[in-house]
Amino acid sequence: MSVISEQLEILAGIKNDIKAAIIDKGQTVGDDFSTYATAIENIEGGGGENFSTQVNLFDGNTTALLNTSINIQEVN
Repeated sequence: MSVISEQLEILAGIKNDIKAAIIDKGQTVGDDFSTYATAIENIEGGGGENFSTQVNLFDGNTTALLNTSINIQEVN
């Protein structure tokens, strides 16, 4: 088997895995790979929403103001 045909076979497997995952999330997709992005965008809930908050920490010894950004992600 040639390298190109092996790579195409791998890609076909990946496409089928993505399709199955989209269907498992309640979306309908066919074989047209170009429609998968829209189907993914239509998946509701279950995703973590990222938000950032800034926390100011005061170090009394050096009077330095430390700014720390904390990313919090919802975990299901």
